[in-house]
Amino acid sequence: YTPERINIEMALSGKKILIVGLDIRNPKLDNYIDLPSKGLTNFLSKPSDDINNYIVNVKGFENFYALPSGAIPPNPVELLMNDKITLMFNELKEKFDYIIVDTAPVTVVTDTLLVAKNADSFVYVVRANYLDKRMLKIAESLYREKKLPNMSLILNDTDIQKSSAYGY
Repeated sequence: YTPERINIEMALSGKKILIVGLDIRNPKLDNYIDLPSKGLTNFLSKPSDDINNYIVNVKGFENFYALPSGAIPPNPVELLMNDKITLMFNELKEKFDYIIVDTAPVTVVTDTLLVAKNADSFVYVVRANYLDKRMLKIAESLYREKKLPNMSLILNDTDIQKSSAYGY
């Protein structure tokens, strides 16, 4: 399952879902969903703008919406430190049942930690046979120091065929 597939299934349940492209340095959402080029960074870089101008309904799904990353900015940290992002999340929480945010890897840049205060929970996704196991110490540290609220971990891209262990 991909995060996009899970979001689609949640939207089919009648819940109003928003997926936000917050990996503003290396956006990937448009690999899975047809999205416009303007989005979050365009909103954050304008002093007075309406976030609703950038939210799009995902084709074929009544309750599934997306907020694209937008143009790759020259100043990502400055944009994410702006109080406007907290105000934006407060507004979006009033309109959507679930807000799923695709962020940059926390081991690469500080972007995710800058917006962590706006989240109810975090899912730390680890790709099997890709991530060096020593890097899990970073995830453990983030968990112990409570830098990512209600953090959980998902091991993704496992191949049960190659395993000698029991599993589902």
